[in-house]
Amino acid sequence: MKSYFIISILFCLILTTSCYEDLGNYNYELPEEPQVFGVADSVFRVSVGDSLKIHPILSHSKADKDNFSYEWQIQIAEELRHVTYTGQNLDIQFGFKAGSYPGIYSVYDKSNGMKYFYPFTIESQTQFSRGILALCNDNGQGRLSFVRPDSTVINNLYQSLNGGTLPNNPIQLVPIINQANSNTGLTRYWLLGKDEINPGVGINAGTLFFEATLKDNFFAPLPSIEPNYVYPTFLGASTGVFNNKLYLGTTSTQDISPDYGRYGNAIAGDYSLAPSFIYVDFQYYLGFDIKHYQFVRFASSGAYYGVDYRVSTVGTGFDPKKPGLVSYSHMFYLNGSTSYAYGIDSLNNFVEFKFMLAGDNFVTDYVRKFVRPDLINESNLWIGNQFGIIYFTSNEKIYRYNPLNEEIIALLADFGGKTVTMIEFVPNSDYIIAGTEGSLYYLDIGTGKTGNIVHQINGFVGAPVDVYIRN
Repeated sequence: MKSYFIISILFCLILTTSCYEDLGNYNYELPEEPQVFGVADSVFRVSVGDSLKIHPILSHSKADKDNFSYEWQIQIAEELRHVTYTGQNLDIQFGFKAGSYPGIYSVYDKSNGMKYFYPFTIESQTQFSRGILALCNDNGQGRLSFVRPDSTVINNLYQSLNGGTLPNNPIQLVPIINQANSNTGLTRYWLLGKDEINPGVGINAGTLFFEATLKDNFFAPLPSIEPNYVYPTFLGASTGVFNNKLYLGTTSTQDISPDYGRYGNAIAGDYSLAPSFIYVDFQYYLGFDIKHYQFVRFASSGAYYGVDYRVSTVGTGFDPKKPGLVSYSHMFYLNGSTSYAYGIDSLNNFVEFKFMLAGDNFVTDYVRKFVRPDLINESNLWIGNQFGIIYFTSNEKIYRYNPLNEEIIALLADFGGKTVTMIEFVPNSDYIIAGTEGSLYYLDIGTGKTGNIVHQINGFVGAPVDVYIRN
C-alpha cells in the first residue's frame, strides 16, 4: 500500500511537470489571406448576348507565383443548376435569359489548402428591360409597342418578333411577377383581347418571344374563352374572370414548373360575374353577380360564398344583396376601409355605392346619385388611389373626383380633342400616364398640381389601351 502511494505521488509530479513545461507552446501564425478587390458583394449588369468581363485584383505576397487557382460558380435557380468557370478572370458571352443570378468566386491557396469565397450577383437585361411596353388598338387590331428610355418608339414588335398577330380588340396587358421569389421576378406578359379565335397570348418578359396561347393556360380546354378581367397575383400567377366565371392560376407546384399558373376548373357556384371585380391578395374576392344582381364574395382560396355575409351600416347604408341596380358598371378597392361601386338604378340614375368588406362583414356606408351624370358614358375609365381620390375619363378629358365633398375638377391636360383610351397611375410617383391615338402622356397630379402634361411620347401605331413601365 505504501509503495502504491509513493508511485501515485511520483506520477502526479510527472504530470504537473509536463503541463508546466508545455506552457506558452501555443503561438500559431494565421496564413496570409488574399485580398480580392472588385468582386465581393458586387452587382454586375449585362445585356443578354453581350460579353461579361470581370477582372478581380488579387493582393498577396505570392500573387505573382502560381500559388492560386480560381473558380466562378453562377447559380441558375430557375433551372435548379449552376455553371462553373475556371481562371482568375471571368470572360464569357452571357447567354442566359434576363434575370438575377447569384454567384460565388472561389480562390484556392495551393500552399496551405485554404479556400476563400466572395459572393457577387449578375443582373442580366435585354433591350426590353427598361422602358414602357404598350398594348395598342389599331382600328381593332392588337399592336405591341416599346418605348426606349430615350422616348423613341418601336412599333409592331409582336408581329416582327413572332410572325403572328395579337388578339383583336385588345383590352389588357398583364405582367406576371413572382414577388415572393426574387430569382424569378418578372417572367411573362399576357396580352388579352375580345377575340373569339385568339383571345390571348403569353410572351417572355425578357425577349417578347411567344410562349403560349391563353387556351394553353387551361388544364381543361374550353370551347371558347372570353377574357373579362385578369389580376396578377403576388406569387407570380394570375386570377381572373373568363366567360363570367372566376378562375385561379395554380401555385401548388414550383414556379419553374410548366404547370405553374395554369387555370383549373372555374370556381363552382350559381353566379355570373361582371368583368370588374375586387381582388385583394390573400384576403378575398368581391364581385357583382349579373345573374342575380347582387354583390357576392369569394374566399382568397376562391371558395364561393355568394351572399353568405353579414351586413352592417356606418352611414345611411344599402342592401348589397338587393342593391336595386338594373345595370352594373364597375367597382374598385382604394384601401382597407374604402371601396366603391357604380351602376344604374331602376330610376335610370347613375349611382355610387361606398362600402368595405371585413371578413364576412359587408359594411355599407351609402348609395347616392353621382354628382355629374352628364360626364358618364360607356367608355369611361376609372382609377383610384389609397388616399380616396378618383380619376376618370370622359371623352377627351380626365377629371379628378373627391367623393368626400363630391368635387369634380377637369385636369389641365389638353389632348387636342382626342379621346382618352387609357389612364393608370405611374408607380411610386405623382404622375398619371394617359393614352390617346398615337400618343402617351405623363400628367403631374402632385400636391398643388392639376394634371398638366409634363412629358409626351408620340409615334404609336394605334391607341395605347394598357402599359407596363419597367425601370
